[in-house]
Amino acid sequence: MDFILMTEGDTPVGLTHEHRYRELIEEVLLAERVGFDGFGSSEQHVALGTASVSAPEVLYPYLMALTSRIRFIHLVTLLPTRINHPLRVAERVATEDILSNGRVELGTGRGNTTLARALSPRSGHLFVSLCGKCQGS
Repeated sequence: MDFILMTEGDTPVGLTHEHRYRELIEEVLLAERVGFDGFGSSEQHVALGTASVSAPEVLYPYLMALTSRIRFIHLVTLLPTRINHPLRVAERVATEDILSNGRVELGTGRGNTTLARALSPRSGHLFVSLCGKCQGS
């Protein structure tokens, strides 16, 4: 059984995103120290009053440099091409995978907010597909 810390980095009223990011860094470091196997968050945009993690691909490499064992899971990277081009996502995740010694996993989807879904070329129901662990070279 794997234990994974999953969070959107919810920012309580009265706290800044900067404060929440610093707390999140400490939470991930503690998670590794106490034996958690992974940390994951999804990409959220303009989720005012809730999620603060809009760029996991920026946050994760910072955390990777501070940790040695915990895996980093992109729970959902948004793939509407108006947000992220799939080729660029693949390049970023492959680079993270190399630099982290194979500690990256990727999940993709269209999103779960009105904004993300409006930017998707399809309308309709939310879908999420997991590609599994990325393969380092």
